[in-house]
Amino acid sequence: MQIQADKNPLNLSLVNSWQISNASAVETSLDAQLQGSVQIPLQAISDGLGGWRYIGLSPLGALS
Repeated sequence: MQIQADKNPLNLSLVNSWQISNASAVETSLDAQLQGSVQIPLQAISDGLGGWRYIGLSPLGALS
C-alpha cells in the first residue's frame, strides 16, 4: 500500500526495511519468506486521571 499513490497520497513511509529470503518459484507460484520492520506513529491521549493511552496511527488507513 505504501507504494500505491492512491492509497498513500502524502507519500509517507512506514516501512524501514524489508528482505525476502528462501525464495523459490514453481511454475506460476512463488514461495518466499518476507521479513520487514515498520514504524507506526503513536498518539498519546490523557485519560484525565494522570495516565496516558497510546494509540497506533496509520497514515495509510487500516493495515492488513
